[in-house]
Amino acid sequence: MPIMRVLEGVLRKILVDSGITIKDKQYPFSCFSNPTGVYLLNKQGSLSSDKKAKVERAYDFYRDQRHSVSHSGDYIGAELFTVREVPTLDEAKSVIKEAMMQINLLYS
Repeated sequence: MPIMRVLEGVLRKILVDSGITIKDKQYPFSCFSNPTGVYLLNKQGSLSSDKKAKVERAYDFYRDQRHSVSHSGDYIGAELFTVREVPTLDEAKSVIKEAMMQINLLYS
């Protein structure tokens, strides 16, 4: 979904602007970890606590949505990972609206 690339770009810009270095081009979001099922930012940089929380929520959403598209047909462990279906127009619109809301929150 192209909207996920936009969200990715916004996240990258915010991280870099806050002094969080993105070193690994293959896996640029290695600054996040998932200790409890929710992705958390390992570094704060110059982000306020509120902004850090917004970045974490946006990345968690991004990761959840994009992962099913990016790894289509790949083996993860011993299982073939298939694309998540979006069976209805309403569901597709819902994902797009949520991505737009995350982008708006990141700029607020």
